[in-house]
Amino acid sequence: MKKFSFVWGFALFCIASSWAQDPIQGQITQTTTNWTTTLQNLNTSQITSGILYDKVAPFSNLLGFNRPDHNRSDNKHFLQALSELHRASSPTKFISADALKATIASTTPANTTDVGVLCSSFHLLNYNENTPSDGGLTYSNGVLYPIAGKPSFLNKTVLVASPLKEIVSGSSAVFKFSNNLIFKNTTSPLKELTVNFGNGGSAVTVVNNGSLVVQNQTVNYTTKGMKLLTFTATLYNNQTFTTYGTVYFDYRPTNASVAPNNLPCYENLKDKGIHTSTIEYKGHEETSPLYGKIEYTIFYHNNNGNTLKNLAKPIIIIDGFDPGDKRKVQDCDCENDPICTLQNGTINWTPNLPFSITFNPDKHRSMEEMMTFIGENN
Repeated sequence: MKKFSFVWGFALFCIASSWAQDPIQGQITQTTTNWTTTLQNLNTSQITSGILYDKVAPFSNLLGFNRPDHNRSDNKHFLQALSELHRASSPTKFISADALKATIASTTPANTTDVGVLCSSFHLLNYNENTPSDGGLTYSNGVLYPIAGKPSFLNKTVLVASPLKEIVSGSSAVFKFSNNLIFKNTTSPLKELTVNFGNGGSAVTVVNNGSLVVQNQTVNYTTKGMKLLTFTATLYNNQTFTTYGTVYFDYRPTNASVAPNNLPCYENLKDKGIHTSTIEYKGHEETSPLYGKIEYTIFYHNNNGNTLKNLAKPIIIIDGFDPGDKRKVQDCDCENDPICTLQNGTINWTPNLPFSITFNPDKHRSMEEMMTFIGENN
């Protein structure tokens, strides 16, 4: 955790979609602890996907995914979706959340991210709690019973895809594709996968005739901000899916000289910097030591037009407990920090329209805003 401090001069001036036809999924999940008993009267061989989605709490809402109002993933959503299907398979399909995290451990450069693709079928109970006759099951004393002539389970196939980092920074972005991060569980295999990287270029074919043909794709972006990737998958039965994934790109031009007055948050009577400790600290069960950092901002007083940066009687203010570094000295510090922008931004997105995230100062309470001065308006 970082501490933030700054010095003031002696006179100073931070989903759910639903179909009417859908069963009420999740009701059984909340009450069932013994699935063997609950499913004992059903023909579970009908669960050909090997995944019964009702066994998990559907936080990623895969039941409603790939619909216009719910069809965008990011690194956190992808991790949750994969974890749910893995656990719902008891667990025999894919890998766990911890295993995925280990696979994509932060060993890639700042401008590089792995890409995850999840193309899978799953089943769910055809159960309607409010009107059982509208479904295919009844429920009594912890046991499900089939309704004659109606299916006990429903099937759905989804495509979820996303870069597996929240932020990528550099003069360009490198997207990595690998077979062990393309998770497939469909009756008809994946035939083709194309990706449009949202940089104005054409879509790139990543999987062709079932084989991975692109492992690294370098993409040139010229602005910072949220980038929207469009994934289109085609199965061998010609069924197609289109979905979207997002990543924040922190654009940093190579060898670009920037005049001081063009730097973020520049003020003539202000200095900013970072001080890194020379003493290491290794926490409990941590594999490597860390070096503490202090970000500081110094505001100087303009005394009758004198712009000399002198500290006569400084007032020192040190930020307190701030997990996740959510509070910045000024709003402009947050606006120019990718993580802070993501935490305090407004996402603007409609399918087939430009995607962006806009910093919202009303969501961020800076340290400057927290300061009050008795008599300052006198």
